Amino acid sequence: MTTATFIVILLSPFLGALLQCLSGFGAGVTFMVLLPYAFNVVQSATLSQTICLILNIIAIGSIYKYVNKKVVIWQVVIYYPVYFICIQLSKTFDPNFFRPYLGIFFMALAIFCLITDEKVVLKANTPLLIISGLLCGVFGAFFGAMGPIIAIYMLAACKEKDEYIASLQMYFLLTNIFAMSVRIYARQLTMELVPYIAIGSVTLLLGYLVGRKISKKIKMKSIKRWAYVMVGVSGLITFLKCVL
Repeated sequence: MTTATFIVILLSPFLGALLQCLSGFGAGVTFMVLLPYAFNVVQSATLSQTICLILNIIAIGSIYKYVNKKVVIWQVVIYYPVYFICIQLSKTFDPNFFRPYLGIFFMALAIFCLITDEKVVLKANTPLLIISGLLCGVFGAFFGAMGPIIAIYMLAACKEKDEYIASLQMYFLLTNIFAMSVRIYARQLTMELVPYIAIGSVTLLLGYLVGRKISKKIKMKSIKRWAYVMVGVSGLITFLKCVL
């Protein structure tokens, strides 16, 4: 293990867990920005999903009682079939052509939400449920990037901070279990990665504890604005990775 690899596997889980506690998502983005400096694409994606799954389990263990089960279940019910269909379609063409436009879409969505936050109130009605569920399935299958969309839906559906964070983590837990099942079947989770997962889990727990301590002092309004900023950052990173 090189020094660079050791630093990356220590730093990325800590920062990812910290961001996830403050905005509800962001760990996956953090991992996929930092991990490729030390691992190949498949290893990075596998490590990212494995460590994210561990984070989801840790988080749910302490805030499960706040989960809005109805909201999560309906989102997952829509996500799974759409994800499965799009995974099959992704074998017939290269969706990476659309990735820069995805980045632009996320940035525009973040700017819109930040500007209209006090003027326009999104309602978690049936149309928004269906649209967000479909987009999560499509974006998750083609780009591995459903975090910003589901975060915005959860902000509309959940009124309290703990309810928002807990529901989002439960959603990620259920979708990550499915994704990891696919990776295990494809033999992408190898024994070579186990030591890195073990090391990363330590700093992951530390980042989670620090993040939860900070999160308890932040009001829902600040959480919302931080989440919108993270949507924009996700879009910017997605765009820059395509054009640079």
